[in-house]
Amino acid sequence: MSSSTPSQVLWSGLLDALGYQANRQPMLMLANRLRLISLERELSLVSDRFLTASALLIGAAGFLPLTPHDAKAGSLSPQRTQRIEQAWAGLRGVVDQPLRPGDWQTHRVRPANHPVARLLVAAVVLTFAGGGLTSLLLEPIRNGVSFPEALLAMNEQFGVSIGTDRAIAIAANVVIPFALALAAQSDDLALTAAASNAWEQLPASSPNQVTKAATMQITGGPALRAIGERGMQGLIHLNRALCTPRRCFECPIASLVLTAD
Repeated sequence: MSSSTPSQVLWSGLLDALGYQANRQPMLMLANRLRLISLERELSLVSDRFLTASALLIGAAGFLPLTPHDAKAGSLSPQRTQRIEQAWAGLRGVVDQPLRPGDWQTHRVRPANHPVARLLVAAVVLTFAGGGLTSLLLEPIRNGVSFPEALLAMNEQFGVSIGTDRAIAIAANVVIPFALALAAQSDDLALTAAASNAWEQLPASSPNQVTKAATMQITGGPALRAIGERGMQGLIHLNRALCTPRRCFECPIASLVLTAD
């Protein structure tokens, strides 16, 4: 945030998280080519924010006109697809150079993680962000409301699927860290307290290969209960920083085991 506006930092982080694993780089490229200030300007001129946001994001990503496969991945009907393509025809000038379909990884990507499906999630967020993206995404944090539930509720209104685990990941990796950074920059003690509480209360996402491997190293197999997403992120850190490179003698868990023995 020393070199960009907070809202643009948040926008880049949101798209990065929506890129999942296979498409983080093109999502960041899209965030730089279709900057939030340009999006906000265009969306302030229309009544159907979701249609315009969808057209801008999918068009700038290089997916228009949509193939039947890409439209299906986004659960887009022929009628909605046609409206998005028609809207994009009048918005091409917003982006100097759209990305190319080849910039994206779609082979062996689950339909729910397809870039078009993920871009529709971003379009939903922009639809509700008439008062500013930062205000929208930090409102649940400030009010002590579950951010994942708030994000899921927004997407449900437009029939867009995101999934609980991805909503938790966005909270853990983007929104809460952003809130803490913004609070530190602006000396906002209330936001610091609210973000810290949100971090402590954030429920755990489903176990994945990384957290399962770390759990095996720590417990030998039994699950760790009631650790929340903070604990899950801790498992990911342990696996990447210590378990995978076999830095066992630096591991605090191994140290406890040796001390107990």
